[in-house]
Amino acid sequence: MKLFENNGHTYSVTPDGGELFFDHSINQRSGHLGHAMVEYKPGKILDFFPNCSGQGWNGHNGNGWMEFRRSEDAGKTWSEPEPFPYSKTLYDLNLGITSMCEKTVITNSGKVIIFNVICDLIDNNGCGWEPFGIPTYVSTLDGGKSWSSAKRVGTRRGRIYDACYKDGTIYVLMVQGASANKGFHCEYHLFCSVDDGETFEERSALPFISHFDANCFYGALVWLKDGRLAAYAYYDQDDEFNIPYTISCDNGKTWEMPKKTYFAKRIRNMQIASLNGTYFCAGRSGSHGTKEEQQHNIVYCSKDGINWDEGYYLKMSSGGVGAYSNFLLVKGAEKPYLLYQASWAYEGSKTNIYHWYFTED
Repeated sequence: MKLFENNGHTYSVTPDGGELFFDHSINQRSGHLGHAMVEYKPGKILDFFPNCSGQGWNGHNGNGWMEFRRSEDAGKTWSEPEPFPYSKTLYDLNLGITSMCEKTVITNSGKVIIFNVICDLIDNNGCGWEPFGIPTYVSTLDGGKSWSSAKRVGTRRGRIYDACYKDGTIYVLMVQGASANKGFHCEYHLFCSVDDGETFEERSALPFISHFDANCFYGALVWLKDGRLAAYAYYDQDDEFNIPYTISCDNGKTWEMPKKTYFAKRIRNMQIASLNGTYFCAGRSGSHGTKEEQQHNIVYCSKDGINWDEGYYLKMSSGGVGAYSNFLLVKGAEKPYLLYQASWAYEGSKTNIYHWYFTED
């Protein structure tokens, strides 16, 4: 499907409806949260996805562990799944605590760092992901053959929603707070590492205003063409059309007062990436509109990362919750492309994992 034209360049996404990457329906399992992906060497990819219970919130839960598949041909073929050791070990301890790896970066040294949300399932009867623990990270220097011990990002409970790497610095966007549900106060903070992921320090608090009567979910970081850093937030589920963003001109030390930008078909749990100067924002088409509007997998296109087109549906909802997702720019392919991965409901809210490929024609 052709999506967008930008300065004479045309961008498309294939295939229609997505390509099945992992089939949870065989075992009535599910895979919502946690879709970290990384190209650790040119054409060599680690692709993470959850393996969770089909019970509890009808499959919409974090009661399980992470697995990954490996590609050595830029995503053309994939290995059989392997458990992610940190996540599987934590699950096997049977403490009522699980971990899902949401984001990853690779540094100039070749170190791959995986950021994990820590989920306390005891208070939720094995459902959901909350309350959150203190986020952790682990690293590998050999493409996932061995892993470091875990370290914490910060000292407060919360959830990491995005991470990126630029000019020797790792940037991590975290919402601090034990829960994202109404009645809890959540704050957006930027943490950074300048020592190749050995330590992280808080660089700034973002000027997003969170209210006790509003849910605080999700966020995204994106570098604009002029070198400024933009951060998006989602903290008002009653308005999924107008999404707040703020911009930093000094690498996240200070931020402008937030503004809002319009998404014509709503957006929730947004993921943002760029390919050759064109920006893509994908996620769920909201959760609080009419039945005809919500829960679809949607993508928007932009020339500047701030102003978005009318949006295109990638996959239509069958009634269950899905579209937890992530982007990866695959540079080592014959022609660089964006790999987009998303969960999608096959029965109730039990989900399979799908891929789409964004290319410049």
